[in-house]
Amino acid sequence: MQFPLKYVFLTHGHHDHTAALPTLLRAYPEIKVVIARNEYPFVVEGKKYRDCNGDTCIFQLFKGLAEESKVKVDKENVVVIESGEEENTIFGNVVKVVRTNGHTPGSLSFLHIPSNSLACGDALMNLAFLTSPSLSLPVTAFTVSVSGARRSIKQISELQDVNYVMPAHDLSFGGVPIEKVREFASRL
Repeated sequence: MQFPLKYVFLTHGHHDHTAALPTLLRAYPEIKVVIARNEYPFVVEGKKYRDCNGDTCIFQLFKGLAEESKVKVDKENVVVIESGEEENTIFGNVVKVVRTNGHTPGSLSFLHIPSNSLACGDALMNLAFLTSPSLSLPVTAFTVSVSGARRSIKQISELQDVNYVMPAHDLSFGGVPIEKVREFASRL
């Protein structure tokens, strides 16, 4: 293989972001899963997000409906990014870690340095369906800290080395220009 798979960068541990991990780890047992320290209990130890105390009534009402991850990654396959070390963590001059807590306690985003594109998971949503961006906060019912999510979006908008942001669940293909994220963040 010309470019062997070394890492899987996990923005957070929700099932819709982790379901493929068992298949990947069987096919590539040597790869490492990169997660934040605050996601470790959910990804490795089996803790449930429904056990979190959120900062909105909506999260408290609906958190039991969220489909929890059925995936537990062996700790030997995990690279943990310690809190406070995110900005100093770069993988091979290709991927830089960015802390974007809010949607979950340890949400991370990952800057692909060569393309100046930020994969932000559910830190930011783009609900447009193949049209112009329609940015929003992550779904409140499944977001532990909406105030943290707002701070993360503002933080993303202030990044100087980003041209495009790639939200999860985005059907627009190609990402959202950072200018659109900055416009949205200015209205929060």
